Amino acid sequence: MSFDPTDKIEENGNIVDHESSGGFLFFKDGKVLFVALVKKKGLGYFIPKGHIKHGESPEDAAIREIKEELGVSSDFKLQMKSEIIRYEFRLPDDERQHKKKVHLFVFESEEKSDLASEGGEFEDPKWLTVEEATKLLEYDHSSLDRAVKLFEDFKAS
Repeated sequence: MSFDPTDKIEENGNIVDHESSGGFLFFKDGKVLFVALVKKKGLGYFIPKGHIKHGESPEDAAIREIKEELGVSSDFKLQMKSEIIRYEFRLPDDERQHKKKVHLFVFESEEKSDLASEGGEFEDPKWLTVEEATKLLEYDHSSLDRAVKLFEDFKAS
């Protein structure tokens, strides 16, 4: 199995280490908090995230992934780093163990801008209320809860 040589992936024998980045893009309309998520074809909704490129910071990678996967047309700003999550997985055509480290950030958009999928493996990016997102998010429910708390605490300060 071969990977994109520009991605931050290290192959060490039977272990493959991946480093990714992404984040939660929030928009607050009055008292209603929205988060932008993307749907993977044939699956549910996910946080926009992807591999960090060699020489790229986790923050820059998160911004790039949000722009690519959500098709965000307006500016948004980084509020803070939320957390680093780690998990392991296997690929169907690869017997090696894959370990992933994912940097997650909290971003804020000043407007509920249009979202547009660029195709590929993603479709139907949309703004969802936090309640809707909690029901539709495939994984990372605790990460969403943490990001919401960080966002609300930041806005309150």
